[in-house]
Amino acid sequence: RGNFIGYNYVLGDLKNQWKTQVDGSIKWKGKSMNATANTGFAGMKNVYWFENGAWSQQNNSIYNGFTVGLDYQAKFFNWFNVGAKAMYSSAEWMPDLFGRLRLSAGGKILKNKKLYGQFGVEGSYSTAYNLIAFSPMFESYRYEQGLGVSRARLNAHVFGALEIQTFRFFFRVENLGTLFNEKTIEVMNGYVIAPIHFRIGITWDFFN
Repeated sequence: RGNFIGYNYVLGDLKNQWKTQVDGSIKWKGKSMNATANTGFAGMKNVYWFENGAWSQQNNSIYNGFTVGLDYQAKFFNWFNVGAKAMYSSAEWMPDLFGRLRLSAGGKILKNKKLYGQFGVEGSYSTAYNLIAFSPMFESYRYEQGLGVSRARLNAHVFGALEIQTFRFFFRVENLGTLFNEKTIEVMNGYVIAPIHFRIGITWDFFN
């Protein structure tokens, strides 16, 4: 699929920051299903970090990771949809294993078949990984030992939508994993897992 090699210019006495990324994928498309196998490598060196009013640097190759994954999407009986993703990573700042499964059903409702509905559920699981620190002001990251570990966790979302002609109503309930995970689990250093979110909305198309 492509690759990327780049670096940032020197800030004062700091060395150049390097990032190397190589990705590849193979896609297969059938009549009612799609599958994609992908792999990649990412490496970073001399990463910048801003703290206490000054720039510093992690002077080593602190991030080198190889990933391989599979995405799968299929439709059965013309109304039932399945989406799955599985990924393995060798980087210690990413889960060794991550998996996601999405199931949804949609089709015409009522006798006149003018009302369309879709409802589904999505679940995911990730293993533990080492935490990184994040500076939102400069969008910089710090990779080092001792920042803690994000424990393995499950998560789930439910969603649905109704549509009739040009009117659509939708809802989504996110992060149900808060109900059965410890609320103190961090996803990055100092950032705990997100709480339950409710999203509700409508859309309407106007035509001349």
